[in-house]
Amino acid sequence: MRIQLFLILCGCAPKPPLSTGPVQRSDHTAIAEQVHVRINQIRAQHGLEKLAWEKPLARAATGHSRDMAKRDYFDHHSPEGNDFSFRYEKVDFTCRVPAGSHRFLTGGENIHKTWRAEATRTWSDGRKEETGIRTIPEVAEQAVQGWMNSPGHRKNILTPEWQSEGIGVWVRSDGAVFITQNFC
Repeated sequence: MRIQLFLILCGCAPKPPLSTGPVQRSDHTAIAEQVHVRINQIRAQHGLEKLAWEKPLARAATGHSRDMAKRDYFDHHSPEGNDFSFRYEKVDFTCRVPAGSHRFLTGGENIHKTWRAEATRTWSDGRKEETGIRTIPEVAEQAVQGWMNSPGHRKNILTPEWQSEGIGVWVRSDGAVFITQNFC
């Protein structure tokens, strides 16, 4: 019997530098790494094993984040109806995690979308207002906290059977940040 865990949601390398500037395209990896570290901290706080970084899952996640950014949608299913299992197959990855008697988990996914804040906002009267720029740690923490505050996302993060994850980030030129987290 094959059970597929799929939760609908609102989405290793050296430690990344702590950037204080706006999120740039080159920061994709740094955001993904910080999300990964933070997820493992949370799992440890709940007595769960850390998740290993799985390169094929990261490729699947990055592909989904990039696709959502480029085609301007935010969903677990592509416009063609493909879900995470299709993306796993596309990167030649199979997930089959034992989850009890004759049950297996075949993957899971969290997605998140946010916007990079502009440094200043100029009003029509010429007045300027400092809005602050989201740093890499802030973007990563916002994604993780958003997931932890959502029952479905939280369940994925705290599923004890998961052994690995991959995180993919894509930052669009207009400042939209797409983050996909895939589990196995």
